[in-house]
Amino acid sequence: MSETQVSRGTRIYEKVVEKLKESISSGEILPGDPLPSERQLMDNFGVSRSSLREAFRVMELLGLIESVPGKGRFVRYPKSVAEDEKNIRLEDSAVLELMEARRVLDPAIAAASAMRATSSDLT
Repeated sequence: MSETQVSRGTRIYEKVVEKLKESISSGEILPGDPLPSERQLMDNFGVSRSSLREAFRVMELLGLIESVPGKGRFVRYPKSVAEDEKNIRLEDSAVLELMEARRVLDPAIAAASAMRATSSDLT
């Protein structure tokens, strides 16, 4: 992970979250990889332990990382479109509306497909 100083502001942890998200989306840290140690991240970002841990809490709530007791924090594998919805900015209302429509339509489409499926469709 490249060394990056996080500029001081009112919400330091949000800037740490953004920097870690950039590292994940750029492929610098891959799903399943452990995050660098707290000490290393604190030094890289120039933040306190409490700001870093708040960033970890936010990232866990977003489903981006998971903590494994005694092992560390790891980047999670994406599980579903619904889980990724948490990462979309609220301004992207068109995308949110599309996801809402899919949440309603997809189960109905799957049910109709299952009812019409033949044995050759299953092979």
